[in-house]
Formats: sequence, C-alpha cells, structure tokens
Amino acid sequence: MTHLRNLMESVPWHAMVPATSIIISDNPDDSTHLQAIRGENHLLVYNPCGVTFEMQMGKVAGEKVETSWFDPRTGRTKEIGVFANKGKRTFDAPEDPRRGNDWVLIVEAIQENNKR
Repeated sequence: MTHLRNLMESVPWHAMVPATSIIISDNPDDSTHLQAIRGENHLLVYNPCGVTFEMQMGKVAGEKVETSWFDPRTGRTKEIGVFANKGKRTFDAPEDPRRGNDWVLIVEAIQENNKR
C-alpha cells in the first residue's frame, strides 16, 4: 500500500475523476474489475489481476501520451512506450493474469515542450 500511496501522491489526485467508462473491453463485476481515474494530464487504471484490456484513448490532454506499468508490490515502473492519444489501444499487463498480479497502467500527457 505504501507504493500505491506514493504513486497517488505523485499525481494531482484531488483533481481526478472516475473514468471506468474508458474501458472498452469486457469489465466483469468480479475480482478482475478494472478501476480508472483521470485528470487533465494523467490517467490511472488499476488492474487487480493483470488481465489484458482495451481502452479508449484521447481522455487526457495532448496528441501523444507516455505509458507505463506501475507495480504496487515493489514501487517499480516498467515503460511501455509513447503512443498517439487517439483511437483504441490494447494493454497487456506483465506476467500471466492471476489473482495477486495487480498493476496500475499510467498514461501521461506529453506536453509540447516535452515536459510531463
């Protein structure tokens, strides 16, 4: 929980709103249910079992976004890449889907001056 708290304190969480509607793929109401919040420049998707999912892009500012996986067990981040901030995109969490393989997808707007 310490690592997740540190992640939340690193973004303007007070200005973020629920955004689970960005999840396009099936999002069952069980232990695999994904939760999402977004602000102007950040989007976080909590993935409790590391399942692959599809989401709608374009929900934060900017033409491009930087994406990464945050491991709440260790506090480490794994870069995914930079993508156009439009259309749909599929995200596949590291490791095999299973209970306890939770990850947070971080989507950050890339500002024109290359600063996040």
